[in-house]
Amino acid sequence: MIRWIVFVGVAVVGLIVTALAWGTRLPVAHVAQVGRVVPGSPNEVWRAITDVRAFPEWRPDVDRVEVIGEDDGSVSWTERGSGGALSFETVERLPPQRLVTRILPEGQAFGGTWTYALRAQEGGTWVEIREDGEIYNPIFRVVARYLIGYEGTAERYLDALARRMEAGR
Repeated sequence: MIRWIVFVGVAVVGLIVTALAWGTRLPVAHVAQVGRVVPGSPNEVWRAITDVRAFPEWRPDVDRVEVIGEDDGSVSWTERGSGGALSFETVERLPPQRLVTRILPEGQAFGGTWTYALRAQEGGTWVEIREDGEIYNPIFRVVARYLIGYEGTAERYLDALARRMEAGR
């Protein structure tokens, strides 16, 4: 029994060391881009993606939102969910076409911006999200690159947005 415990312990340590070594070879910065048509006009979609207080109503990863500050339409806020807390700020707004948000860097393992581009298209609004991300923790780099995929979070966001827009029609 002790041999198995030692074997499992050595295997776990070996996996962590391998992931750490592999992660240090991956670049810190990455770019991911996803897009799809969601129901609703650009103005309707714009309202959904900029009403941060309503995020817990349609985003399953967000339990609550605390607005940190507001200034002339630009908002900074903290999202709290099962994954912990993450703060953001609005960097650029061009309603209803372009929105840029940035992760506030306070001690996070990752950072970067999301740029949302909206344009009217038959059947709704084409929503494109470009993530210019940085992952500082080498193990998180391995997880993001090989397990979750750089596009994973944005894809889940678009899934939730599409459900929100379908429900609002």
